[in-house]
Amino acid sequence: MHAAFALTGMPLTEPAETAAPVALDTAALDRIIGVNGEDEHGVYTFHVPVAQHITDTRAHLALPPMMEASTSLMLQPLGGAERPSTAMSR
Repeated sequence: MHAAFALTGMPLTEPAETAAPVALDTAALDRIIGVNGEDEHGVYTFHVPVAQHITDTRAHLALPPMMEASTSLMLQPLGGAERPSTAMSR
């Protein structure tokens, strides 16, 4: 494995986290959205679980809790802009 990684130039260890904390009022965002987000390399990310049970109506199967249906919300400051950019997925 080490030889393969050496050929690709892929580092064997993760680089130390050196990025500054995300420049957003994260405490206010956590309070407004209702879950705690995480700073992932300058992007403040939320994973909001879906409250209702998800059922496949054709197969009559409920989505097991281990599969955790959720909505992802990502916020990133735009360098001096008044509002952050957002991205959502479900």
